[in-house]
Amino acid sequence: MRPVAVITGSSRGLGAALMVSFAQAGYDVAGCYRTHPAGTDRVRLAVEDTGARYLGEVCDIGDVKDVKRFFATVIDTLGAPSVVIANAGITEDTPIALMSDDQWQRVIDTNLTGSFYVMREAAAVMRRQRQGAIIAMSSVAGMRGQVGQANYAAAKSGLIAVTKTLSLEVARQGIRVNSILPGYIASDMTQAMPEKTRDRAMSSIPLRRFGKPEEVAGMALYLASDAAAYVTGQSFVIDGGLTA
Repeated sequence: MRPVAVITGSSRGLGAALMVSFAQAGYDVAGCYRTHPAGTDRVRLAVEDTGARYLGEVCDIGDVKDVKRFFATVIDTLGAPSVVIANAGITEDTPIALMSDDQWQRVIDTNLTGSFYVMREAAAVMRRQRQGAIIAMSSVAGMRGQVGQANYAAAKSGLIAVTKTLSLEVARQGIRVNSILPGYIASDMTQAMPEKTRDRAMSSIPLRRFGKPEEVAGMALYLASDAAAYVTGQSFVIDGGLTA
């Protein structure tokens, strides 16, 4: 029987790459998304081409009842997950002086509170089976800040703290909790950046390129594997040397 991986924000970009990479590695995969449902057919076909089972559900991770419903559906359909990746996130970039209360709250609600709901539910499920790996998708913005991203950086920094705290609380149940901090990764988001902004960002990266979603997925696969059985409470930066 194949192990099960749950990935939030699964309809595009990094989430889609995580879904396919875990399917290729032998997992059945369950994804949830709130926006961009058009990408789910492409993800489903790519997953099913590997022989894995696929489950895709609409879920607002900022709604705790929806998160609980999603996990119950996963367990009923595929079985209890051994890997959960809190990947879903949004941006609403604005300088602090101009940032509205709603812009601040929406990003915090999704990127921090929503990820907390997912990680808490994952821990509850994994405690019963006394094993599992939880991975939080943070960002280098959470360790260095970013102009116009006070809400995003605060949420991602908080996610690192949640990761470290949860890792201490569940270690004795055989559950490992780590975070990944990507830098600039090739995606719809980076493609939509103005050309001058994109060029400036690229020039600040020692490797002189944006990362590939599959490269971040490779780190997630390692953290989910037995090769990382002694790794917990850590944050792994994947940014081409940006924060070196």
